[in-house]
Parts: sequence; C-alpha cells; structure tokens
Amino acid sequence: MSSPAVPTYPETAVERRPSRWPPRIGLLLILAVIGWYVSVNAGAWKDLVSARKLRVVVPQDIYASGQINQRLIQGVLLDYKIRHIVCLYKETPDEDQTVREDIQVEKMTADQLGIDWQDYPLEGDGRGNPDNYVLAVTQMAKDYEAHQPLLIHCESGAQRSNGATYLFRVLIQHWSPADAVAEIIRNGHNPRSNTKLIPYLNEKIGYIAQGLVKAGVLSEVPNPLPQISQN
Repeated sequence: MSSPAVPTYPETAVERRPSRWPPRIGLLLILAVIGWYVSVNAGAWKDLVSARKLRVVVPQDIYASGQINQRLIQGVLLDYKIRHIVCLYKETPDEDQTVREDIQVEKMTADQLGIDWQDYPLEGDGRGNPDNYVLAVTQMAKDYEAHQPLLIHCESGAQRSNGATYLFRVLIQHWSPADAVAEIIRNGHNPRSNTKLIPYLNEKIGYIAQGLVKAGVLSEVPNPLPQISQN
C-alpha cells in the first residue's frame, strides 16, 4: 500500500525591506564628528568675538586677561583707555603660531597708540624668574596709584596673570591670602591641574616683597608673610 501524497505548496518569496540602520549609523557618526570639532574649536572661535578671560582687577585702573586676539586688541586698548601693557608670555618652540602673531600685532598696535609695552616672561604654569613678578607688580602698583589704566596678560589668562594678581592683592592691597586665592580660582586657576603655582607663590613671596620694597611701592616686608593654606 502506497503512502498518501504529501501536498506541496508553491514557495512565496518574502520581500525584505532594506535596513534603516546603516544610514542612521552614518548620520550619528557625522553628528559625533561635528560635535567633536565644535568642542575642540569652541575656544578659538570664542576668542574671535570675546577677549580671552578679560577681567577687572581695579575698576578703571588694572585689567587682566589672556592673550587677546589680534582682531580685538585695538578695540580693547581703546575702550579701556590702556596706557601700559605688561606681557607675561614666554615663547616656547611648540607654541601655536597664532599666539606669536597676536603678540606681534599687539606690540605694533601699542606702538601706534603710544602705549608702553613691557615683556616679563614666565613659565606657563606661573613659575619662573621672581624678578619678573617684581617688575610686573611694581608696574601694577605704580599705575594703581597714578590711575593709569594697565593691562596685564599671559597666554591662557589662568596662571601667570593670576599669579601677578594674587601678589598685587596680598602685598599692595593687603587682601587676605584666602580671599586672593579664591579670586584666582574663580578666574581660571585650578590647583589640582596646576599643582606648582601655589607652592611657588608661598616660597617666593618673601623675595618678591623685598623687591617691591626696593622698588619703592611697598613700605616693608610683611611679617608674617602671607601664605596660602595647602590643606
């Protein structure tokens, strides 16, 4: 006896829809690259429209900043009626060429406007020859007394110019170290990422104070010396 025939059915082709994932992944990758590019270059773009870390130390007398873009420098100098510039930037072999160009334009602009431009270079972390801090703070003190607007700046605006501002606050204006260091932290100094500036200031402040006494802008070396707590 033969087995019953097994019914057969024609195969039906299943239509597969194209996956939407490859285009979506591509879009996500493009957005990620755009986001990365914007985040990397945001600071540079901001510097084209806003003076880097420009801040008031003493209204109408003392201002501090990072390196100001060459497109903005003339306007800043005129707007704030700057009569003296103290530059704390120190050129290094691997420095961005843009910074060098900005400084050259700054010097030329200062010369054209009859502004005195002085260069007292320090290391990027705020350390360096303490005599340059003596010179910088002496000029700050003289212009503060004479009400001659001064701009003091470094490259980032967070270390060297903050170091000078701290010394001006505690030695010339007699602020407490706690208040003065709180100010430089608000203005960009991070003691965790730069662990060298505060110990340097504590170590060199006696020498710097002696230099200011010799320059005639400080009556005597403070006793005790202002010290930043490192607890």
